[in-house]
Amino acid sequence: MFKLGNLSLYAALLAAVVFSGAAFGQPDRLLDTQTGWGYLYGATTSQVNALAANNQRVFNIERVGPNSYDAVAVSNSGPYAVSGSQVTFALTQTGLNSLINGQNRRIIDLEAYDNNGVENFAVVSVPNSGATAAGWGYLVRASQSDINSWIANSNPPLRLIDLDTYRLGGTKYYTAVAVNNTGSNQANWSYHWGRTAAQVTDLLTANNARLVDISIERQPSILNPTTLFNVIMVHNASGAGWWYSSLSSAQVDSLLSQNGSRLTAMTRYTDALGFTRFAVAMVDNINPESRRVRDIMTARSELSDDDQAIIGFRAKQVGGPVLTNLNDQFAFEPASAIKILHSARAMRGVQLGLESLDSLVSLNTTTNVSNSCPWSVPVTFTTLETTIQETMLNSSNHHTEALLQRYGRETLNAFASSYGLTNTYLHENHTIGCCGPTVADFNRLTANDAVLFYERIADGTILDEFHRYELYRLMTSHMDGTRDPWLSQLVRAEAASTNLSSGEIEAFLDELEAAVKNGGYFCGGTLGRYRSIAGWIRIPFRSSGPLFTPFAREYSTAMFLHGARHDTFYTHNWIDRVNWEQVRIPIRQALQSWDAACDPDAILSHPQSISVPQGGAAQFAATHTTPVGGRTYRWQYFNGFFAVDLFDDGRISGADTPNLTINGVTTADMGQYRLVITKPCGETESNPAFLTVTASCLADFDGNGVLNFFDFAAFIAAYNAQDPAADLAAPFGVLNFFDVSAFVSLYNQGCP
Repeated sequence: MFKLGNLSLYAALLAAVVFSGAAFGQPDRLLDTQTGWGYLYGATTSQVNALAANNQRVFNIERVGPNSYDAVAVSNSGPYAVSGSQVTFALTQTGLNSLINGQNRRIIDLEAYDNNGVENFAVVSVPNSGATAAGWGYLVRASQSDINSWIANSNPPLRLIDLDTYRLGGTKYYTAVAVNNTGSNQANWSYHWGRTAAQVTDLLTANNARLVDISIERQPSILNPTTLFNVIMVHNASGAGWWYSSLSSAQVDSLLSQNGSRLTAMTRYTDALGFTRFAVAMVDNINPESRRVRDIMTARSELSDDDQAIIGFRAKQVGGPVLTNLNDQFAFEPASAIKILHSARAMRGVQLGLESLDSLVSLNTTTNVSNSCPWSVPVTFTTLETTIQETMLNSSNHHTEALLQRYGRETLNAFASSYGLTNTYLHENHTIGCCGPTVADFNRLTANDAVLFYERIADGTILDEFHRYELYRLMTSHMDGTRDPWLSQLVRAEAASTNLSSGEIEAFLDELEAAVKNGGYFCGGTLGRYRSIAGWIRIPFRSSGPLFTPFAREYSTAMFLHGARHDTFYTHNWIDRVNWEQVRIPIRQALQSWDAACDPDAILSHPQSISVPQGGAAQFAATHTTPVGGRTYRWQYFNGFFAVDLFDDGRISGADTPNLTINGVTTADMGQYRLVITKPCGETESNPAFLTVTASCLADFDGNGVLNFFDFAAFIAAYNAQDPAADLAAPFGVLNFFDVSAFVSLYNQGCP
């Protein structure tokens, strides 16, 4: 441990940690909120500093040679934003002391190294003031026992955030950086010396922990090939985290994409055979829906031990945002999923008038049950429509070969390129259905390209609406009465949490449209197994406007499994099902919009029966719940046989509102009235209300002011016609003997 004057630096900094301030707890190493980030291998100091110009903040740095550094950075924004962070290179002991004390800065990553016998430092630091202030300390030229004693005897307690080894003049030393383990910076944590990779894994599992720093305690050698690691971990970490003990740089890049993660710690070393290896820690860096879909893909035990399998997917709203995204730039073997390229090119030719669906296509290959690889036969002919359908719906490889021969491989590749598919390629040495001698001979597609292609079909860039639906019709689809079983299953599962009736769910499924193409290979040996699917879906919504106007949103999706070992696991049915998980959220939202449109109104107050003098005004009213969305109203009059809709005619007003008025009522208006509330999915009816019309002389049934035989005739005619005007006695609403008796009594009484 080096000395500063007559005072041990260890002792000086031990005293410094009692400083208290706002904590700054390592969001760059612990948080898994999605963010932009970057990393560099063997970068110069200029390249590292250039990251800041791109709003990237370095938090992990390691010197790997003269003016050569590995660095990890995170976007300096959101929960990761730090004002005043900087990287300083080639500091001497004096320069380090000036940085800390003279500029009041705090170290978050410290790298010491021997520069021709002089101890130098590369430092990542932040201001020890404001939001980044904290009680902290550091050690250089320390031993393990120095660090153990420092941590054990500190008051307030410390938590290590950085731990590294280096050699100076042939002697091994350690650097350590710690913060006060108090307040918001407090965490349940541990550090461990000289552990094997398996032991580190066991510690992470036992503590549900996440690594925040890794350093090499013992480099491997021919005689002792086991690498030993020093690690710092924070326990009880939520979310996904990964650690790998021995990766090439290419493997680091691949796993970052496959996991949807970002680096939080990285150190390099040389293995026993002299190869550069990296020990790294990663955390999640994709959106929640991508994590959910990824976890479904990786949940099964077959994948957990399949270190050859590469997975990825993408889903995007047509003309809108990305829903899910994992490893979407990886060029996978698409198998039959790439046949959309051949078929869309054919339909494009039909649209342009270059050919028709009735055009003849020559078939000079076929396949048999035991071999899907096309082989030569005498030439026969079929129509272009049949060829597209056989290619897309039945996945016929010899019909696909016919399209390839019709248009040419270079033309199809150029067709893909013209629509922005930069990683789509039909290999010159590969025929679909035939296993090539090596993986290098396979065709190539990315999830990004597949989604882009289906999006450009859907938005009219490649095909107009008529020819687009002609293509969908010839594919595996959920339309025209055909139901995709996995898509239907997902819809029914989501609909279970709504109030939609079975009929409404069926109507939703009828309006839902989708078209997909999947593919798969098993080529035996070391070539592995390949499954993929890509396609389009149109999801019906109801707007939140006044009339719940129907509209739709369209999405394109893709998913792949590349180079897997477990054939029973990687089946078409499995990937077809998981692919639709990418649009579970919009399907849920669409069902909820239907549910909102279809929630029946509850009548809070029903219209009341009333008695109105002849010539007066009758008024009925009802109130109801008012969920978001529109409805229509109509009042109905029951004439004894069936309900008749009322309409505003000058005497009647409000027939299409919750409030009905009838002016100048006569005995002919007597009867039952009800309000009917109609929404897009159904109706709600109020209880009926009875209108009684009282006249100055009810016996004057024909209303001419004179009582005579004609009043009897008018009453009998109304009675026989079941006219409510003849309903003069209780129980009202029923014409019987009591109504006849009431009329006779009124007639005998005469009129005033």
